[in-house]
Parts: sequence; structure tokens; C-alpha cells
Amino acid sequence: MTQDCILCGANSFKETIYSNINNCKVLQCSECSLVFTEIGKEFSSTEAMNTIYYGDIKGYLRRRREFIHRFRNFLRRIEKFKNKGRILDIGCCVGFFLHVAQKMGWDCVGVELATTSANYAKDEFKLNVMNKKLEEIKFPDKHFDVITMWDVLEHIPDPVNGLNEVYRILKDDGLLVVQVPNIKSAKAILEGKVFVFLNVPCHLYHFSPLTIRKILEKANFKVIKVMSYEAYDTMFDWFFPYLLTIINTSSPKVRIGVIMIRKGIKLIFYALYPLLKPFQILICKINRGGQIQVYALKNRASRN
Repeated sequence: MTQDCILCGANSFKETIYSNINNCKVLQCSECSLVFTEIGKEFSSTEAMNTIYYGDIKGYLRRRREFIHRFRNFLRRIEKFKNKGRILDIGCCVGFFLHVAQKMGWDCVGVELATTSANYAKDEFKLNVMNKKLEEIKFPDKHFDVITMWDVLEHIPDPVNGLNEVYRILKDDGLLVVQVPNIKSAKAILEGKVFVFLNVPCHLYHFSPLTIRKILEKANFKVIKVMSYEAYDTMFDWFFPYLLTIINTSSPKVRIGVIMIRKGIKLIFYALYPLLKPFQILICKINRGGQIQVYALKNRASRN
């Protein structure tokens, strides 16, 4: 039976167009519009989070240059708010973001539950990465100048309670940066059940710009900036979403053929980048990009 909404406490929900994926329902609160995954009986919350994300790092490593370029841009954005200091990346994966931050003069610490990813970050980049749950580490109070959570909050069974420890270890003038997939994005609308960031049952929550703001405010953070982000390479699948479905569900021979066709079409798509870039900028301006980034400070007045 569905529990009360973690955001508003209501107990009235409706199914979304994304329901019935991997024996799970994707429901929306009728009061506050928070979208969440009601996982099937065969999954526990821990199993749902571990199903895909923990273990295989090959996909990340193949996109190393892309991620490092992207994180360099993200860090420049952070430095408009904070000029160096001690930074914690929660769910740091293989360490690409912290590698960039370390080279740009930050004092870096990472937390990563996936042992394979944590070991890679430590061995490849010599990073200080802890392979434990955040609550188990017991960082000192008000310890970090910046805390980042890139695509992490959607995996946490109770995001509001999960942010309590983040609040404790962030300095009073510190900055929290959160990135989550955008369930209200153009990408989500066009792709429907094959929305690449849906990831049921791994993603337990599916945020919009409004609901992620409300989550952070409920956790006593003051939101200072909300923006959406869309990488150009992911825009391709807006126009050909069902190629992904065929790739994921077909026989090996058909799958190989479709992959080759997709690569050919993608080359043409990249050649059209100058024509499509204004559209990319527009959808981000109106918060319809595939991912949301939120910048927040501690709202100390609410805890006094």
C-alpha cells in the first residue's frame, strides 16, 4: 500500500503515463504533483538502487572526455558562488568531477557506495573517496564549503531526511548543488516510457523544477537558483526515441542492425548542430532541459 507523500503528507495519488515499467508503478501526488516509483514486490528499496548503478563502470569510462568537459563547465558555474575551499561530492562515481575540481585547486572529498567506482577514483586519480554511507562517516559539523549531488537524490528512499546530514556538515555560508532528471522536460514528454532518465526501479523519485525546489525547502535549504540542462548528444533521442526501445527489446541480430542505423543517423544529427543549438538554448531557458540543477544555501532562520 502506498505511504503518505513525503513532501506534502497527502495520500491521494494517480498513475502516470510511465506506469507498469519493470512491474513498478510511477505515481503522482494529487496535491503537490511529486512523482515517485512504487516499486514491485520483488524489489526492496536497496535492491532497486543497486540493480543497475552499482558495479559496471565501463559506460562511464567510455565517456570520460565528455564528462570531464561537462564537469569543468559545472565547476566554473559553482565558482561564481564560491571561490575554492573544501568540496564534498556525494555519489562521486568514478571521480571525474572531483578530478576536475582537484586540478582547479579545490580540497576534494568523495563518498561512493559502489566499491568498483570508489576504487577506480582512488587508484586512477588519487582521490580521497570513502566507500561508506554518508551517515556512517561522521564528518564534523559545518565542515564543507560546497557539497554536490550529481544525479543522486532520485535514488534516496526519503530525500528530505537524506538531506539532514548534508545540512549538518555544510558550513553556514556553504553551497549545496543538486542535479536530478527533469520529469517535466521536453525529453520526458517526447520519449514517454522510454525516457532515458526514467530508470525504473533505480530512480525512486522523478522531480520537476517545482518539486525539487519544494524538497530542498522542506529540508531547510534556501534555493537561490534553479536551471535546466540538456546535453546536445541526448537531444538525438528526442527525435528517435523508439530506436532505443528496439535496441533494448529485440533479438541480437536486429539490435546490431538498429544500432548501426542509429549511429548513421546520429552523424547527420551532429552535422545539424548549428541549426539546432538555438532550440537547445531555448528549452533550457524555459526549464524543459533533461536535467535540473539547483543551487541552495542553508536556511538558518528556519532552524532557529
